[in-house]
Amino acid sequence: MSKAACFIIPLFIGLWLGSPQVGQAFQNEPTGFRGLTWETPFEAVQGLRLVDERQVNGQQISVYTRESDQLVFGGTEIDRIRYVFLQGRFFLVHVVATDSRSKYKTIRKALYDRFGQPSAAFPRRDRFYWEGEEVTVSLEYDDFPGRSVVSYYYKPIGSSITPGE
Repeated sequence: MSKAACFIIPLFIGLWLGSPQVGQAFQNEPTGFRGLTWETPFEAVQGLRLVDERQVNGQQISVYTRESDQLVFGGTEIDRIRYVFLQGRFFLVHVVATDSRSKYKTIRKALYDRFGQPSAAFPRRDRFYWEGEEVTVSLEYDDFPGRSVVSYYYKPIGSSITPGE
């Protein structure tokens, strides 16, 4: 399986979850991430550095970092932020923090503070999803290798990728 598919498929799993367990409305649905609005063409963003580029189901996926990024999220230090563009338009971001369950707890609290109760929560699996009309925000923690991943997924663009085709 390609790196890009490994990157995107967990996001689709979150989107295909059954009925919400918490059921509260998504608050403060984001219109982008750190000043970068959804659907922005990559050519319009200064300071991007390409880290991966793939074809997924016939569509170009490009993954970048931004030179200007401060590697802090939710009040804690993080390892990296990846900006993902489909056919040259911004639709997905991954924030990754490793090596600390305490970082995960700090990030989880920040997401609850920002977005309210998740629309789907699986606390025993350390998985939380905030489902909006256009954006899904997810938080997942894996004990091995001790990594937190926050994803912001813009559905109007991302829904054109169908896993398994």
